Amino acid sequence: MNERLEQEREVQDFEILVKTPISNTPFWLLASANVIDYNYDVVLYSAYQDITSRKNRETLLKNQATRDPLTSLYNRRYFEDEVSKLILKAKADKMPYSVLMIDADLFKRVNDTYGHKVGDKVLIELASTSERALRDKDIVARYGGEEFVVFLPGIDSKEGRGVADRLRESISQVVVYSDDNKPVTFTVSIGVSSSEISDNIDTLIKTADEALYRAKQNGRNRVEVFSPKDFEDFVKQGQVERKDEIIIRCLTRKMLRKFLCWTASKPANCKMNRLLLKMPGKVVPYCPA
Repeated sequence: MNERLEQEREVQDFEILVKTPISNTPFWLLASANVIDYNYDVVLYSAYQDITSRKNRETLLKNQATRDPLTSLYNRRYFEDEVSKLILKAKADKMPYSVLMIDADLFKRVNDTYGHKVGDKVLIELASTSERALRDKDIVARYGGEEFVVFLPGIDSKEGRGVADRLRESISQVVVYSDDNKPVTFTVSIGVSSSEISDNIDTLIKTADEALYRAKQNGRNRVEVFSPKDFEDFVKQGQVERKDEIIIRCLTRKMLRKFLCWTASKPANCKMNRLLLKMPGKVVPYCPA
């Protein structure tokens, strides 16, 4: 603010966070100031407005847009937007990174046995334990349901496995209590993907989720890493699925052509013809050459 006054001699609507000597609670001020000449002297004219309530409302709205209401972790939208930016920075700096997909094991059983209130406690403790176990620069988010996702900047797949194993062990030691004071423990399975696989956030999440699925299949409460070899198989499998999809679309198109030929021979007020008139314009699936 002082620099702007020296350069421009005027500052309007400048927001500052201040704290008085007798209070430890900071508050926000909106400041405006002018340097003026008055009676052959230089005078600073300034005005201040307390905007603490407004800033608190802004913070609340921002949190509602970016935070999960149950766990207070970041939500899926924030995670994907922010991590996409961090990946670009990591690429520019030639630094590795990893993504963890975490899922609470047998979570439905917890809900069915102890109720959704205890299930919520499990998710809250899982979230807080993850935040405590990780670094400040790591990003932890609730991805949906009992799934959580973590971005680890500067961490390759080998280190990512170590981080995931330590996190899994920490979570396995957490205890929550039911309404009748019974201890409830839980475990997680974790899938790891990394910069060795992709620089696309969607692909990283999908491949970490594939590794997570493998961890579930192999007995739960374990960590699996998605390797470059797995990615080759993943791409091949995707190509097979796309070929199958094209075949299905071609078959669907042939069947639809026969159907259209059949309805063309029917009266205009035929029930099938009336139904076709209501169908979307792109009713015929696209079949590439």
